[in-house]
Amino acid sequence: MMNSTAPAKKIAVSLFSGVGGFDLGFNAAGFEIAIAIDNNPIALATYQHNFPHATVLCKDIREVTGEEIRACIQTKYVDWDGEIHTVFGGPPCQGFSVAGLQNVEAHIPHPNCHKGVFTEHFLDNESKKILHWVV
Repeated sequence: MMNSTAPAKKIAVSLFSGVGGFDLGFNAAGFEIAIAIDNNPIALATYQHNFPHATVLCKDIREVTGEEIRACIQTKYVDWDGEIHTVFGGPPCQGFSVAGLQNVEAHIPHPNCHKGVFTEHFLDNESKKILHWVV
């Protein structure tokens, strides 16, 4: 990964990145995806194929801190001003995902579905430092 001095576009952070479908739209809209985070190494390998210059972090979202995200961005852009314009993510749909164990009929979130962690962890800790959230 080559260090740039500063990002040329608005900085965005991608959570639950998967193979990068949501990211493709943000990239086309003029955002610089500073880091993409997902806990699925196979999905992130495809993400890296789709976005060869991307910084990815293969980690459970519950274990990622705002400080860790900011450190990754600062490493990538040494003259970064600290502003994260947008954080976006497409958390798993519990009825169809592995997290929800395909519990389509019951429509009851499975106890292992961690969609709420997105709100609890990142919004509570980082919301005052980020301009926009898209989920």
